[in-house]
Amino acid sequence: MDPEDVTLVMPCYNTAGTLPAALNAVTRLDPQPSTILCVDDGSTDGTKSIIESYDGVRLVEHEENQGLGTTLNTALSRTETPLFAKVDADVVVPSDWLARILDAYAESGATLVQGRFIEQETTAADRWRSKYPSPRFEQHSRRNKALNGATILAGVDALRDIGGYDERYKRAFDDIDVMERLMEAGYDVYYAPSVRSTHIRTDTWREVLRTEWAYHNDPQYGGEPDDLSDVLHRLRDHCYESGRCVYLDVKHREYERLWISALRLPYMIAWDLDHVLFADDS
Repeated sequence: MDPEDVTLVMPCYNTAGTLPAALNAVTRLDPQPSTILCVDDGSTDGTKSIIESYDGVRLVEHEENQGLGTTLNTALSRTETPLFAKVDADVVVPSDWLARILDAYAESGATLVQGRFIEQETTAADRWRSKYPSPRFEQHSRRNKALNGATILAGVDALRDIGGYDERYKRAFDDIDVMERLMEAGYDVYYAPSVRSTHIRTDTWREVLRTEWAYHNDPQYGGEPDDLSDVLHRLRDHCYESGRCVYLDVKHREYERLWISALRLPYMIAWDLDHVLFADDS
């Protein structure tokens, strides 16, 4: 496959803080894809103006926010090339990213290739997320293991064959879901750790813990808690993971991170309870 076979998609919703760096990176790729397509999902923070300032970047707009799954289906419906690449708007790729992921796609024979990212560490919360990432990227390549879709390259026909992205996923897990459905349909998914990028989002301690909680609502980890019995069932895992974080921080004298690790358990429990008791009221 050639770079001309690729449409590179960047879904955007209120991403003005990170979008310039992400777009700078994809517009400097060598080689360049056939098309760079940004779908603005009803942003209110100037995201649209940033996209319009880049020559050669195609803009598609949603008048109102519709969610990540719908945004990616909009992009898929406008893709005219055989390959669909996605780079999140808070990720910076190196100039050889497209060449590397095309090589991995060709060598693996897979339908979808996922890369890995490293964290840009600015705050204590960023350093905590880097130490205890969700997902935990592995050092070696893996076949048919869904890890993360921050950067992917996939066959368009296969994505359309499974019905595209599930539009029930508004903010996250769209990538894990589409990989799992591809595998269920008999397609291969491949993880290529040599295809690297940098995650540049900066979080507060509460945001990074909320992301951790949301990640563990992925169906592969049992899904969201539906009742109090689910809360109790998840408590063991929360205790183990939180205890592991605290132990490692103390062992390595990482006191800057320790207080976030200590807050992990009470916040995981609180958000589980809030979801079960008050989800219908939101």
